[in-house]
Amino acid sequence: MSGKVFDLSPNNFEKKVLQSDDPVVVLFWAPWCGPCRMQKPDFEEFGQAYDGDVKFVLLNTDDVNNAAIENGNIPARYEIRSIPAIIIFQQGKELSRTSGYKTVEVLGQFVQETID
Repeated sequence: MSGKVFDLSPNNFEKKVLQSDDPVVVLFWAPWCGPCRMQKPDFEEFGQAYDGDVKFVLLNTDDVNNAAIENGNIPARYEIRSIPAIIIFQQGKELSRTSGYKTVEVLGQFVQETID
């Protein structure tokens, strides 16, 4: 993955998301989840095309859950009940969230309404 879309690990969530001055759009997903497999390419496409100082990151909830003992369970901390889920953070604070598959158009509207 290149550009403004990248994968997160449980080890860098704090630094890359919570300590970022720029808005960060996080997709919580898992490879076994059908709607997540549909959302991921649309999320990546939108993130690459987005014109602005916004980061787009992917957080595999399976990886996070496997590392939960060491790093705290990030999905549980943010009360992720279903995936795909998208949360927009800025300066360590949650600005907005949505869940379920979103088309590129709906995703764009969600990001614009939250950040602008």
